[in-house]
Amino acid sequence: MAEPKAESNRCATIVLDHVETEMANKTFDDLPRSEQEDFRTVCLDAGLAPDAFTVSYTEDLVGADDVKVLEREVMVSFGNITRGYTAGNGTHWTVDFEDDVKSHVFV
Repeated sequence: MAEPKAESNRCATIVLDHVETEMANKTFDDLPRSEQEDFRTVCLDAGLAPDAFTVSYTEDLVGADDVKVLEREVMVSFGNITRGYTAGNGTHWTVDFEDDVKSHVFV
């Protein structure tokens, strides 16, 4: 009788058009440079320190078998306040973040 295989703790990796996406939490530094710059600009324009925030995200492929899009869920925390923003597939989470900043959500 064969012995059961040991379970692995590795993350699943998906390769799509030569872009590798790990299904794990990623940090602010992993975001596209343009989104990092937009985030910093929103913070500085509002008199907030970008480093006072914690930004992380996950990515996932969603859709039918033949047509999948990459969606990202960005989590922004400031003290005990955390907000989630949908990104990817043409959405701009930094615009929604800016709306929250202007509405004083992060105070």
